[in-house]
Amino acid sequence: MFDEIVKTLILGSSNIEELPKSIFNELRDLGYHINSEKEKTEQLLEALAVYAPLLKAASLIPKSTESEFPKKHPEETLEPCPEEASQLLIKIKAKEEFLLIDEFINLLLDNNWRISEELLPDLMDLGIKQKEYRKSISKIVGERGKWLVTFNPEWNYVLENELSSDFDFMTASRRERIIYFTELRKTQAAESVALLSEIWKEEDAQSKVEFLKCLEISLGNQDLKFLELAAKDSRKEVRTAAIGLLMKIPDSFIVMSFQEILNEIVQFESSDQELKIKTDAKILDEKLHKIGIGEKLEIGNEFKATKSFAFLISAVPINYWISIRKIDFKTFLEASFQHQFRNALFWGLAKSLQTFPDLEMMTELQRFLFKKPEHLNFSLDLKIFAAGPYEALFNKISIAYLNREKDLKHPMLEALLLKLRSWSDELSTKICSNLLALAEQNVLFDKYWVDLLYFASYNMNPAFAKPFYAHWKESSPSAWDRQLKLFFEVLELRNEIRNFRQN
Repeated sequence: MFDEIVKTLILGSSNIEELPKSIFNELRDLGYHINSEKEKTEQLLEALAVYAPLLKAASLIPKSTESEFPKKHPEETLEPCPEEASQLLIKIKAKEEFLLIDEFINLLLDNNWRISEELLPDLMDLGIKQKEYRKSISKIVGERGKWLVTFNPEWNYVLENELSSDFDFMTASRRERIIYFTELRKTQAAESVALLSEIWKEEDAQSKVEFLKCLEISLGNQDLKFLELAAKDSRKEVRTAAIGLLMKIPDSFIVMSFQEILNEIVQFESSDQELKIKTDAKILDEKLHKIGIGEKLEIGNEFKATKSFAFLISAVPINYWISIRKIDFKTFLEASFQHQFRNALFWGLAKSLQTFPDLEMMTELQRFLFKKPEHLNFSLDLKIFAAGPYEALFNKISIAYLNREKDLKHPMLEALLLKLRSWSDELSTKICSNLLALAEQNVLFDKYWVDLLYFASYNMNPAFAKPFYAHWKESSPSAWDRQLKLFFEVLELRNEIRNFRQN
């Protein structure tokens, strides 16, 4: 229409008996009326003044194709979660108990449910603010959640694990290739290594490191040949990543090399129970450098003088001492405790049991250290109790300390209990009973009891708190009211999730 007005002005309005009605009809539709009593040229100039800003505005608005803004999201593959589950999420968010988000999402995943549409935007907004929940949230947003990304780029994180419909491994982006390789690794470990070998030479250093991280999944002897090749890479960061993985495989050349070095420097005869260690930091560092360990060994300030030796102890399985060296482990522990390098020895043994789990040997180490508690704090990284083979042992150790220590605020108990890990019913009973006794004595509710109740609410069986509720309600002093209220609120929410699972 703008062009038509300009054309009429150029040709000369005086030569036109009647101005094009289409100009004025369109203006009328826009709510603008031109005074027909004015000169034709004035009418055209007035129309031009109206159209000019409209034309400019139209040029600023990007044209969107229908494919960019689809009118409807693809068909859903997951069923929506029940209304009761939606209400449970509303409660969790209202009380800001965000640690329960993962537990709630796992409930939906176990039942092949997606989040209800009305809660979807708020949940996706939570992922914008708290990145730690993004991966979990992405799994339950359904097709609608992926479709909504079109309208808010900040929700893009829900597509981070998506492959394009025309995905081809050889031409795909690094992100998509890592996603595909990770999934392949979970089900076909040997095939994933074959694929990686095929493309390895053409990859840049960053891609190589990313692919090596994926090999943590199902790591084993099938990866040895490839990792030995990667350990000779021209780039330092690639070599470091490959060697780190080789150090987790007992049959790797690097673990075997560590054992050969220990054969030379550690002499021990069970008969005389004397441990002899011939070590020199410079010589040890040279030996380690020859097999690819050239980086600084960060293992704590306690072991500056013997850091290389402590590292060696940590890098071989406990089975080395028993099966290869034929040493009685109990006797070896006693001799280690008498040696000047005992800090390095016990630190190394505990770290070794993290990398190469052995429940029987860990139990033996704990029994020994429990008799000498002054050496338990520094020697054991308590993160190993978070899950896996040592979870039951953690509960036994905690109960033993609760039975032995008069002061429930013992540093070792704090280190053990103030973590997110599963408590047995026996341990839960012990802690709740102790707290109840303190409440009855009207003991001042200090920060330690606040923290202990907080971790209890997440760690203990939620159904197991019911027997204590009435006792606490009757016996606890008013100073405990707020913390006990929060404690039971979390347990109630966790119990609702638990009931959903059982039903």
